[in-house]
Amino acid sequence: MADYINSQVTGEMSSLEERENVHSGGSKVYRVVGVSFGLLCIIQSFLNISLRLQQIGFCNKSDQMRDNEMLKDQLRRQQDQIMELQTERKSLIMRLSEMAEPKTQGCPWGWQLYMSSCYFISTVKETWKNAQNYCVAKEAHLVVLNDRGEEDALRAFGSQGAWIGLSSQRNGRLNTFTWVDGSPLTNTDRIQQPVDQRLRCAYADTMNWVLSNCKEQHYWVCEKKRLC
Repeated sequence: MADYINSQVTGEMSSLEERENVHSGGSKVYRVVGVSFGLLCIIQSFLNISLRLQQIGFCNKSDQMRDNEMLKDQLRRQQDQIMELQTERKSLIMRLSEMAEPKTQGCPWGWQLYMSSCYFISTVKETWKNAQNYCVAKEAHLVVLNDRGEEDALRAFGSQGAWIGLSSQRNGRLNTFTWVDGSPLTNTDRIQQPVDQRLRCAYADTMNWVLSNCKEQHYWVCEKKRLC
């Protein structure tokens, strides 16, 4: 009996929270509409004053000086109001966009979840450096592949032929491979020493990691920890 009561109370609380969220989102929508309408009204008034000032310019300036100054002051105040309303409107639109943006189990919209990480698969091609810069801008980095399961999951997401966070530096006669998080490459059997020393950046092919010229363009995969 107690379980039934708790379940009923929990369901009612969930329904109440959903109604509150809908009401909050709706209120913000109405506020954006109201602000936009107010902005249009002020702009219309602004145009009316401008036209009146133009008309005054054709009249006797000595007789209309006081009215002219009053209209200019009113015009400046309305210009300030327009700027304030435009700023508020932009802020409200951004908040509404954030409310509407879906999340996937702790991952941002457009990212895929696997284990405790979120992955972004690009739909355009870029150089290795530009791809890494894109990931960093998203508070992420090019993917660091730790196991076969992670690679299989990324292939299922459609990441074939994409840059990974692995690059090399010349060390004597050999290349030293390092991931973007600073960790060294441990499973060196996955990649061969290049004949051409210009091949320093790696992308994941169907089964292997392939070294390529870093200035070539490929798709890429970003990785970061999920939000919660």
